[in-house]
Amino acid sequence: MSEFIAKPNSFALFKNNRKEKDTHPDYVGDFTNDKGEKFRLAAWVRETNGGNKFFSGMVSEFKTKEQLAEEAGNSQPKVAEKTEDVDDLPF
Repeated sequence: MSEFIAKPNSFALFKNNRKEKDTHPDYVGDFTNDKGEKFRLAAWVRETNGGNKFFSGMVSEFKTKEQLAEEAGNSQPKVAEKTEDVDDLPF
């Protein structure tokens, strides 16, 4: 995505250069409302039976690359906290 930063309550969509499947959006962008809440925008180019083209879209919570990786299970495993020594067990 571009370095474009939209003003609050406005957005821009950019062609999705990472589209690999038909289910991936054709255009993506970000939206920040006047409260500072950030959202992800996704849009697909559709066509009616009559041949008219239009956008259909989805708004979702904005997530960083790190958050997405963690949800996908690709994050570094967390180191387990130290537990009691096994030598102290009575058997």
